[in-house]
Amino acid sequence: MDPKTLPYVAGSDTSQAAAESIASSAESIRQRVRDFIYMAGGHGATADEVELHLGLTHQTASARVSELANKFRHIRDSGKRRPTRSRRQAAVYVFAHPRGSDM
Repeated sequence: MDPKTLPYVAGSDTSQAAAESIASSAESIRQRVRDFIYMAGGHGATADEVELHLGLTHQTASARVSELANKFRHIRDSGKRRPTRSRRQAAVYVFAHPRGSDM
């Protein structure tokens, strides 16, 4: 899969249009999310915290966190959970490569 190509729901014209509309900025948003989680160190961050601190919509924050964890493997689920603003438990993501290691 081309890193510039974003997934969308097959058969959904609105999902495809949304993916196409953010394609040009997805990499810079992904980098901001990656940097935020890196700077969080061992404390990590939930997708909700990424959304709140970076001023992203839920859909955008969640999609970039998912990409970084599943596609690029730059971050990983720490196994810890923290409550979101809506008091639901959420995965806490940490940088997959400790500080000072090569990526």
